[in-house]
Amino acid sequence: MSDFTLSDLEAIVARRALVAPEESWTAKLVAAGQTKAAKKLGEEAVEAVIAAISGTRKTSPTRPPICCTICWWC
Repeated sequence: MSDFTLSDLEAIVARRALVAPEESWTAKLVAAGQTKAAKKLGEEAVEAVIAAISGTRKTSPTRPPICCTICWWC
């Protein structure tokens, strides 16, 4: 089991948010604002649920927590 924590994720998001939006998906989402980040969180969560019930891995299971952290960080 990993020792990776939500605090680690928040630190990564904070670091990536400081670069130019053209260089980072996170920076682009932060620059778009909390409403856009919340919309992306909803989209990613729905995709994760669909993937979970269909047994596919077409989406990354890390995207919803990342989007949630970005939304909170905005």
